[in-house]
Amino acid sequence: MTNFRMGCLARTEPKRGRGRPRADAPARPGSGRATALKGARYSLWKNPENLSENQQIKLAWIAATYPRLYRAYLLN
Repeated sequence: MTNFRMGCLARTEPKRGRGRPRADAPARPGSGRATALKGARYSLWKNPENLSENQQIKLAWIAATYPRLYRAYLLN
């Protein structure tokens, strides 16, 4: 929130950080899930008959770990 004082803006709350987080900043919540699912999008894009062996393994891992995501894949 900002207040008007004599023609200039005065901040009543601290500024939010912009740009990249610092190197010593704590990890964002959910970043572990994101790194685990990295590269899985290609497995999820393709039809099951067109998957490579590694993509089939990744899809089986998704089915065991993230059932909601696997169900969305099956609905596709």
